[in-house]
Amino acid sequence: MIRETRESKNIAIELTNACIMSCAYCTRNVRHVDEPFYLSITEFKRALKSLYGWKGKIILIGGEPTLHPNFKEICEIFKNEFPFIQRGLWSAGGRKFYEFRELIDETFGVLNFNNHKQDCNHQPNLIAIDEVIDDPQLKQELIENCWLQHLWSPSIGPNGTFFCEVAQSMDQIFKMKMGKKIQDNWWNEPIKEYFGKQIETFCNMCGACLPLAGESDKSREEKITKKNIERLKLANSPFIQKTGRIKEYKRKLSAEDITIMKENPLVTKNRYISDSTTSNYYYREYAGRDTRLSLLENKNKIQKEIKEEIKRKLTNSLSNSERFKIESD
Repeated sequence: MIRETRESKNIAIELTNACIMSCAYCTRNVRHVDEPFYLSITEFKRALKSLYGWKGKIILIGGEPTLHPNFKEICEIFKNEFPFIQRGLWSAGGRKFYEFRELIDETFGVLNFNNHKQDCNHQPNLIAIDEVIDDPQLKQELIENCWLQHLWSPSIGPNGTFFCEVAQSMDQIFKMKMGKKIQDNWWNEPIKEYFGKQIETFCNMCGACLPLAGESDKSREEKITKKNIERLKLANSPFIQKTGRIKEYKRKLSAEDITIMKENPLVTKNRYISDSTTSNYYYREYAGRDTRLSLLENKNKIQKEIKEEIKRKLTNSLSNSERFKIESD
C-alpha cells in the first residue's frame, strides 16, 4: 500500500533546484533543470506554517540548499519556528556549505552530507513504468510498494505540496504545475484522496519502483523511456539540448523479469553509498549528545539549545497572524 503522508519520518522543503553537481539519475533531475528556482521567504514561511503540529523531521533540500541567496535568513526563521531536533539539512557541500558551517551546526539537528566524491549508485527514475510494463496488476503492485515512497519524503516547493519529492522534481522539469496548494494540515489528509491525481500521473512516469540496477552518478549517458525523452525536449532540458547523451530504454518487462531483477545485487534498495563513514559522506542525528564534542562542550551546547527552545516556545505563544504576516504573491 502507498504510505500515508502522516506516516512519513520526514517532510522536505526544497529551497532550490540549483546545484553544484550534475549527477546522472539524480532524484532532483538537476541535469534537466532549464532555469533554477529559489523558494521565496514568503513561500518558506507559508511552508513552515503548514507544518504546525507535524512531529517528524523537516528537511531542507535542493539541489544544493546552501546556494539559496537567503540561506542565512532562512536558517534564522527556521530556528524560531521548530525545535533543533526537528530541523534537518541535506547537502552536497561546496563553498557555501563551508562558508555557513558554523550556522549549519547551530541550526540543524539532522545533517545528511554527501559530496558524491565516492562512487554513488542512482536509480534511473526517468524509465517510466507505464512504458515498460503492460500488466496493470503488476504495475500497480510495484507502484504501491515503491521503496522510495515508503522511505523518503513528501515535499513542499514553489508549485505547492507533493506526496513524493521525486514527483515534485518531475513536476519542475516537465513544467506541469500539479502541486497542491499549501494549506494547514495538508500532510494529515488521506493520501489517495488528496494526492490521487499526482499519484496516477507521476508514479506512471517514474522508474523508482522498478528493481533496476543502480547506475553510477558519474555516467555521461542517461537511460530514459521515449515519452519522458519527448517531455524533456518540450521542456527544453539543457542536458538533452547541449549533450544529446540519451539512450532510449525500450525493453518490456514481465513478472518473471521483475523476479530475476530483484536478485541482482546492484539493485539500489535505498543504498546509494557504502556503509563506511568518510570525509566524503556523513550523517548525524541529534540524540542529546554530539559525538564530535567533549563532555563539557556537549553540556554547554545542550544548555544553549534549552535556552533557544524556551525562547522559541515563548515566541510561538503569539498568534499565527502575529508571527506570520504572509503577503500575497
